[in-house]
Amino acid sequence: MGNSKENREKLHLEHEDFSFLESESRKVMEIISGIFVLERISDESWPLRFFVLINQNKYEFIFSAMGSVAIRPAKNDNLHHNPAPIFYMSVTKYFPGKFEWEGPLESAISTNAPDIEKLISDSIANYELSLLPGS
Repeated sequence: MGNSKENREKLHLEHEDFSFLESESRKVMEIISGIFVLERISDESWPLRFFVLINQNKYEFIFSAMGSVAIRPAKNDNLHHNPAPIFYMSVTKYFPGKFEWEGPLESAISTNAPDIEKLISDSIANYELSLLPGS
């Protein structure tokens, strides 16, 4: 996985990239499961969905086989439909065939546990602050 900023030409994914993307999703899921207690929602295959309880709030962690992770508030009485993600990262392919985990603004994301924990915790904290009266 490259983190270079010198050549940012995106490449289209090809069929042979799919197993690599699934592998990357599994690696990140493994890292995240070492940080948070993931409770599997169902036995279906991809996307893999888990509940996580953080600060007495329930969140849904969604891992896709295409190299992405999304976190959103879990559905409840106040959130009947699919809530919008509060955290998202995905793998992007760049020239000359380098893959990078990125956030929504195409900023590179390190996949080491402390960095992922901080990014997720900060996103959840910002979301929870937005729920406070007067926010």
